[in-house]
Amino acid sequence: MSRIVVDADGLIKLGKSGVLHTLARAHELLVPYEVYREAVVEGKRMLHEDAFELEAEFPALGIEVAEVGPALEAGGSVGAGELAALRLYEASGAGAVISDDRAFANFLVRQGVPVFASADALVVLVESGRLSADQGIECLERLQAHIRGSVFESAMASIKAVAARPEGEGGVNENGERGKEQEENEDGDEALSVEGAG
Repeated sequence: MSRIVVDADGLIKLGKSGVLHTLARAHELLVPYEVYREAVVEGKRMLHEDAFELEAEFPALGIEVAEVGPALEAGGSVGAGELAALRLYEASGAGAVISDDRAFANFLVRQGVPVFASADALVVLVESGRLSADQGIECLERLQAHIRGSVFESAMASIKAVAARPEGEGGVNENGERGKEQEENEDGDEALSVEGAG
């Protein structure tokens, strides 16, 4: 099971999409306390409904909320939660970071850190057979108002491409049956691909 650090924007959008539970079963998700504070504690203070939903779901998700050392200095539009996510990525040996914050994603790319957006995570879950194409499309449609149009269209095209594959070439068919690739790899160790991420 690979470890993935999630920042506040990614956490909120994964929650909105309805895919957080599936992703948490497939990967060990790590959240720095600063991100939890931004997404849940401050979100509740500002009466954001998704913050209350995340707080209620967190115990069942098994997501590790971790304290990390002092934040690095990045300047610009990279905030404390993002810097804590980078610090946790470095300290934990995680394989990637999920973030929908473009400035932070660009910063991570410059640092050589694998990063991808919540829509990319959805596509990978469909490709790995953890979600059917129909489930992936439903989750992606929940995100549509919260992500750039080009990201939505790219993810939708990728999910439809998985759905169009002949049976046995991966993904889940219209009957919810897994292809041969997924039957052979039931241990859940699919790594999230970072190709085309961001």
